[in-house]
Amino acid sequence: MKNFLLRANRVTRKSIRKIKTKCYSKYCELKGYRPVNLFGRELKLSLDSQIFGYSDLKMPAGLSKSDIVQYADYVQFRSIVQYIDSLSSDQKPVFVDVGACHGLYVVMIGSMLKEKGGIVIAIEPDQENFSILKKNISLNSLEDTIICEQMAISDYHSEGYICGEGTQAYLVKNVFENNGVNKNKIIVSPLQPILEKFNISKIDCLLIDVEGAELNVLRSINFEKTHVSKIYCELHPYAWDKFGYLAEEMGEFLKNNNYYCLDMYLQEHADFQGKKGYIGPTLFIRI
Repeated sequence: MKNFLLRANRVTRKSIRKIKTKCYSKYCELKGYRPVNLFGRELKLSLDSQIFGYSDLKMPAGLSKSDIVQYADYVQFRSIVQYIDSLSSDQKPVFVDVGACHGLYVVMIGSMLKEKGGIVIAIEPDQENFSILKKNISLNSLEDTIICEQMAISDYHSEGYICGEGTQAYLVKNVFENNGVNKNKIIVSPLQPILEKFNISKIDCLLIDVEGAELNVLRSINFEKTHVSKIYCELHPYAWDKFGYLAEEMGEFLKNNNYYCLDMYLQEHADFQGKKGYIGPTLFIRI
């Protein structure tokens, strides 16, 4: 009898969740946007925005990074929000997001920096992602705080193409590299000229999520001209060779620039040789 009641209770709760989800979806359709509460802030997101949610997180069943990536995302997001919150308005804080996608981070951080007199630079190459990003910025009246640039960041000036869709979109140099490539050309530029364009000589927080092109982005910054306080960088070792660099080169970059790399599970990464999987969000700390 007890087991029957437990099963009935689970079924009932599941049914209630489905009803609530349907009602919420209808409510959002009527409003024309999705109201969300992020770290105590009421924000608006377009209906086609991809977001990650944490309302029903369960303890991970295994050690696979793919099973627990949402936990790392949450830790990274919370860490960035807490850090930005600690910055003084006198500092005129600067947040740069390379691979901004639909703008979940930039809208959240933008709402904070609007109050502190800071700015956000949001960089996204994919046309569909960029359109959603711009819409989310408009929904939250952050046009004066967030600067958007539609381009890909790498260590060279050129043109390229976008392969893949949504959060998995990445850069290729020509249309022959992947059958699923988007035929629309995009601008490819180092980050340093973009920073100089807006007279930025210091970045309080740099977020990089570029599906494997992370070292090319890092190499595009002149660290002698630009002081970067904190770097949050999602690492994809399995894709590095596709972007023309080796695992040991990432280790050399960290060593040469005096960075200590710590992932969201508090594991240090210094020697990347032999690593072919997914590491996920990491924090680069100056030694």
